[in-house]
Amino acid sequence: MTLQLLLVAVIVSMLPRADAGAESKLELRVASFDPLSGLPALPEGRRIKTPPQTGPSYYLVQIEGLLTPPWAAALQAAGVERLGFVPENTFAVRIDAGRLDALRALPFVRWIGLFEPGYKISPEIGIRPFSDPSRRSEPFYRLTLDLWPGESPQAVAAAVRSAGAEVMKVEPGPYPLRLRVKAAPALLDTLAQIPAVQWIEEIGEIDLRNTTTPWVIQSDIQDQYPVWNRGIHGEGQIIGHIDGNPDMDSCYLKDPSNNTPGPNHRKVVAYRSSSGLGRDAHGTHTAGTAAGDRKPIDGSTYANGNAWAARISHSNLNDITGSGSAPSNLYSYLDAAHNDGARVHTNSWGDDGTRSYTTWCRDIDQFSYDREDDLVLFAVSNGSVVTTPENAKDCVGVGASGHSPNQENFCSGGRGPTLDGRRKPEVFTPGCSVISARSFAACDTTTMTGTSMASPSTTAAAALIRQYYEEGWYPSGAKTPSEAITPSGALTKATLINGAVNMTGIAGYPSDQEGWGRELMDRALYFAGDVRGLSVLADKRNADGLATGEEQGFNLQVSSSVEPLRVTLVFTEPPAALFANPATVNDLDLTVTDPSGNAYLGNVFDTTSGNSVTGGTRDSNNDVEQVQVASPPAGTWQIKVRGAAVNQGRQGYALVATGDVASVVGPSLRHDSHQIQDSSVYGNGDGVVDPGETVTMPVTLRNSGSADATGVSARASSGLPAKVKITTATASYPDIPKGSAGTSNAPHYEFAVAPDVTCGTSLTFSLDWSASAMEGTTSFVVDIGKDSADYPAADVPLTVPKKTIAGVVSTINVSDSFTNADVLAAVNLKHNNVGEIIMKLTSPAGTTVTLHNKSRAGQADINTTYDSLTQPDGPGTMNDFNGQTSSGAWKLTVIDDTSGATPPGQLVSWSLHLLATGPFRCTPLNCGSPVPGPLGDSVKLSRSGAADLLHDWDPIAGVADYRLWRSSSPAFSSEEAVAKITGATQYLETGALTAPTSYYYQVRGVNSCNQEGP
Repeated sequence: MTLQLLLVAVIVSMLPRADAGAESKLELRVASFDPLSGLPALPEGRRIKTPPQTGPSYYLVQIEGLLTPPWAAALQAAGVERLGFVPENTFAVRIDAGRLDALRALPFVRWIGLFEPGYKISPEIGIRPFSDPSRRSEPFYRLTLDLWPGESPQAVAAAVRSAGAEVMKVEPGPYPLRLRVKAAPALLDTLAQIPAVQWIEEIGEIDLRNTTTPWVIQSDIQDQYPVWNRGIHGEGQIIGHIDGNPDMDSCYLKDPSNNTPGPNHRKVVAYRSSSGLGRDAHGTHTAGTAAGDRKPIDGSTYANGNAWAARISHSNLNDITGSGSAPSNLYSYLDAAHNDGARVHTNSWGDDGTRSYTTWCRDIDQFSYDREDDLVLFAVSNGSVVTTPENAKDCVGVGASGHSPNQENFCSGGRGPTLDGRRKPEVFTPGCSVISARSFAACDTTTMTGTSMASPSTTAAAALIRQYYEEGWYPSGAKTPSEAITPSGALTKATLINGAVNMTGIAGYPSDQEGWGRELMDRALYFAGDVRGLSVLADKRNADGLATGEEQGFNLQVSSSVEPLRVTLVFTEPPAALFANPATVNDLDLTVTDPSGNAYLGNVFDTTSGNSVTGGTRDSNNDVEQVQVASPPAGTWQIKVRGAAVNQGRQGYALVATGDVASVVGPSLRHDSHQIQDSSVYGNGDGVVDPGETVTMPVTLRNSGSADATGVSARASSGLPAKVKITTATASYPDIPKGSAGTSNAPHYEFAVAPDVTCGTSLTFSLDWSASAMEGTTSFVVDIGKDSADYPAADVPLTVPKKTIAGVVSTINVSDSFTNADVLAAVNLKHNNVGEIIMKLTSPAGTTVTLHNKSRAGQADINTTYDSLTQPDGPGTMNDFNGQTSSGAWKLTVIDDTSGATPPGQLVSWSLHLLATGPFRCTPLNCGSPVPGPLGDSVKLSRSGAADLLHDWDPIAGVADYRLWRSSSPAFSSEEAVAKITGATQYLETGALTAPTSYYYQVRGVNSCNQEGP
C-alpha cells in the first residue's frame, strides 16, 4: 500500500491591503452609489436631522476589500457590531458614536456614513399592485416595520403611536423583532426617523398557487417506483405544511382510532389554527399530495401521497400573523413545525404583487440558516415571472411540469431570474391535472392544476431523500443502520437538484424557465446494483465551513464515460439585509478539473447542449453551483470548493456527485486549536504573542472527513516575511482518525515577530493542506497581545429551586481590568419547561440584562450563547455592558417562580467571553541588542562540486548569527528558512543544484533575541 504524505503549508499574513479590483459601489434597494463620489439625493424628511454625538447609533461602513478574519477581529475590537451585509464590501453596523474616530483610523476602512431614514423605506410602498379591491382603496398603508437586533419592540410601538399611527401587532422576538402598523402616507417619513427601525415595507398579499405524480418523479417509467419498492415511503419523516386548513375527515388524513390531531395521530402531528378545524379545498389537496394515505381507512392506495408514510405538521396560512391573509412572521411557524419534528416544509402560496426580497424571504433564509437540517420549499408564482417569497435564497422554488404523458413540457410557473439575477425556479414536478384528496368528501379525490400541486410532491421527494440518508442507504445502496447520517438541508437540496433532468419541451438547459429541470429521484439516489453511483463528498455545517480564502479539495474517481457526471454544490446562505441589493452575503465557488487538467467552473454552461464548458467567469450570486459533463473521461477528477467571499460567520456546504463514480473517502482537515509557547529565552512565558518574541506554536488539526489521515507531515511558509517569519518550516503529525484531532509533533511551528509590530495586530495563519490526494486550506487568527478572555464560573452546578423570588445566584469574579467592547454569556441550564425561567446577568457596574424571560413555554433546557447565538429576551441587551469596566463580580441570577409538577432545574455551567477595546496584555520583548542592519550586496554564490551551493557573505559588525532564506519568487512573497548559521559567514547547501525549482536567496543578520534585520 502506498501512503501519501499530508503537506500543510502555513501562510501568515497580517491585516491585508486593499484588493485593487474591489468594487467601490454601495448597492442599496433605494440607490447604487460610490460613497466617495457622492451620496444619493434624499428628501429632507428622509435624512437624519442631527447626527448623534454619543451612544449606540447605526452606520454603513465600507471596507477596502473582502472581509477577512483579521479585519473582522479589528472591527469587533473597535466596538463595531455588524448587523447586515451590503454589496459591495459594506456592513450596516451599530457602534457608539464616540468611537467613530477609532473606527476611521483602521487602515482598511474606506468610508463611514449615517444609516439614513431614506435607506429604510421600500421603494415599492404605495405603488405595488394588490388584487384585493378593498386593499387598493384603503387611505392608509399596512406596513411591516423590522427592527434592528436588540431593540425594544414595545418602545418602538410607543413611538409609532405617538406619531399617530396604529399598531396592529407586535412581534416580541427574539426573532423576528417586528411590528405591523397602519399609517397614513404622510407618516411614512416619521416612522423611518425612528432609530430602532431598520426596514419598512407594505405587508404582502397571499395568492394561492393553484390555477400519475409518484412514478414520474421516481423513475419516469410508468408504474415503476424504485424508491417506494425499497421500503422508502416517508417513514419517520414529518412535513411542515402551511396552507388552508385540511379536512381531517378525508380518508387520506383521518385516523380511525383517534382523529384528534397530535403527536399520536397517524397523519397530522399538529394542527395550528385559531379558527379550529377546517375543510379548505386547497389545503386538503396539498396535504394529500404530500403525505395522504387512505389505506388504513378503506384498503386502497389510489392517489396516495408521494411520501404516504410521512406525517404532517400543519399551520393555518391565515393565522400566521393573526390578520387574515397577510403573514409577516413566517419564521415562527416554520420553527413551530421544526419543533414538531418537521425537517422539510411545503408552501403553496406567495405574494404575486412584488418580486423584491421581502421580510418573508428573510424569514425563510434566517430560519434555514438557524436550522441547518431543514429545507423549505415554495411553489413559484403561476404568473409570468418569479415573485416572492420563492425568491428567497435558501428555499427551493418549484414549478409545475405537465402530467404524464406530458411531463417533459411546461405547465405553469414564473420565469426567473430574481431581480438580483439569481437562478429561480430550481426544480419542476408535475402540477397539471394532479389528482389528490378532496374536501367535504369522506374518501373522494379531485383534480387541481398549478405550482401549488408541484410543491408538495417535491417536498415529499425531499422527505424520501432524508429517509434514504437517515436509514443508512448511503453509501452501500442497501439499508445499513450503522451508516445512518442526519443530512443537512443543504445536502437534501443538493441531492434533489442533482437528480433533476432536462425537460425536452423547454428550449435551453439549464435555464431561467426550468431551472435545473424536472425531479427524477432515480438519478439522484444510489441503490445496490445501479450503474449510476452517488458520492457525497461533503456535508459540512457552518461551524466546520469555510472562511474567505479557504478552500477544500476532493478527488473523485470516474470509472467510465457511460454515465454523465454531475457535481452539485449547495450552501445555505445567511439572510440578506432587507435594504441591500443584491441579496448575496456569502459566496462559495465550485471548480471541477478533469484528468487532463481542463477546469470547469460552476454554472458555466453551453445551454444548447446542457454541458459545462471551460473558461467563463465564476458565479458570485447563486448558492447552487453545478458542473455537468455528458461523457466524462475516466480517471481522477479534482474538485475544489473555495470561500470566495464569506462576510458572515463560516459557510458550510454540501457537495454531491453522480455518474459512474465510486463513493469517495478521504480526510478533511481544518484548524481545531493552537497553543502559544513563548517560554524560551526569546519570550516572556505569559502565553501571549508579543512584539519581538519568537513563539513555538503546536497546531491541532481536526479530521472531519470520511477517512483517516495517515502519514501526515507539514510544511510552512510565510506570506509576510517583513514582519512575521516562520523559522521552523516543517512539522510531522500523528495519524488523525476521522472524527478526531491531532497535534503537530515536536519540533512544532516556530515564528518570530518583528519588534515594531503594533499591539493589537491580528495575524491570519492559513493552512494549505493535502492528504491522501485531498487538499484544502483552513485559517485561524492569532493576535499580538491579548484583547479577549474567557471566564468560566467555578461555583456550578447549582440547583434552581421551585417557586422562589430570589432564585439562585452564581458569581464570576473577573480580575482583569479593561473597557468592554463586547460581552458574550454562554449558559447551560437544564429545566423541563424554560417557560417558567427568568435569567438575569448583572455586571460589576450594576447593569442588569434579562437574558431569558419565560419565553419558549413548554420547551426544555437553555444551552446557548448570548448574544452570538441568541438575543436576550430583555429588558436590556448585551450591548448595555459595552463601555463598562470588566473587573469585579458578574452575577447570573436564575429564578423559577412557578409552582407545579415540573421538577427543579439545574444551572450546569456558564461562562463569560469578554472582548476589550484594546489589548490588555501586551509586553514587547525588551532586547538589549539592536535589530541588525542589511547585508547589502555582499552575498556571493558559488558551485561546490556537482550538486552543492556555497553561500558566502561579509560580516555585519556586532552580529554573530545569520539566517539563510530562499524563495521561488524574486519578491520573496513566500519564503523558506534554509539554515541558521552561528559564528560563520558562509554556508554549504548540499544538493541545492539538483533541486527542480529555481530559487532566490537572502541572508539576514540575527540579534541575540532572534530578531532579524532586512
